[in-house]
Amino acid sequence: MSFELKSGKWKPRFRMAKITNMKFSGCALRNGSDEIPLTVTQDTPVWLMLVINDDGTFAMRFEGVLLNATGRIEGQPCRLRFGGFASDDTGERVDIPTNASGDYGKENSEISNLVTTFGLSPKTQCSAPIPGFDLFNIYLGTSGNLKFNPPQKITSP
Repeated sequence: MSFELKSGKWKPRFRMAKITNMKFSGCALRNGSDEIPLTVTQDTPVWLMLVINDDGTFAMRFEGVLLNATGRIEGQPCRLRFGGFASDDTGERVDIPTNASGDYGKENSEISNLVTTFGLSPKTQCSAPIPGFDLFNIYLGTSGNLKFNPPQKITSP
């Protein structure tokens, strides 16, 4: 995942950037030894927020995330939609934006320990079963780090 950030000044716990240009590469659905390539796109603008913890460390938070991942599962077109979900006033499940957050390393300009609250949305459209995913389950973890490019010069008073 990559995106561009404009330089500027901001205050902790406030929105740092509005991200509308996320790009994803190398995405795949892995099930055992099988790997299905996916094209991932951003569906909503995402707000990036920086939090300075009590111990002086930084954390980054992505708010308002809805993602689409398209590919072919068992030869059939499939669109996975990831976000949060809630029930509307009729009790029907609807998707809503969700968030992801992790520790930010000032020295390497990376987010590590990324935790998500992504679920498979009711707007997912697949005719074949999706290996490893069930509708309405929450998937909390990710692997790998997110590196800012160019590195960000974030300081605190």
